[in-house]
Amino acid sequence: MLVLGILAVVFAAAVSPLYSVVGTYEMEDANTSIVQALRQSQGEAIAGVGGLPHGVHRSGNAFTEFTGGSFATRVMAFDRTFMIPSNITLSGATDILFNLSTGFADALASITLSRALSNSRTVMVNAVGSVDW
Repeated sequence: MLVLGILAVVFAAAVSPLYSVVGTYEMEDANTSIVQALRQSQGEAIAGVGGLPHGVHRSGNAFTEFTGGSFATRVMAFDRTFMIPSNITLSGATDILFNLSTGFADALASITLSRALSNSRTVMVNAVGSVDW
């Protein structure tokens, strides 16, 4: 019985750091996915793909790259949706739109990623479309 108790304590001590490492990788992966989606949308807006602005829409634990003047009036055939792990919460701007040809953002915006046992991260887009994190 004593051996089982000692094994339980050792197991708990080993699992806790592993959970933290996995969470760090999940957070890094989610952050990278959002940054890539923003940069992809900006690049497509600059290139004039489809002759329309491009943007990123956040909804729950998903975000969608879209083509159009707004998410409501988008061309749905060009949507690309990505899921974030359910233990990471997204908050902040709902829509980030990049203007056709210039790639400038229509407004300053940020998206914050949060996880219960981890630090949060914020991805920011300034008026000229620069993506920082």
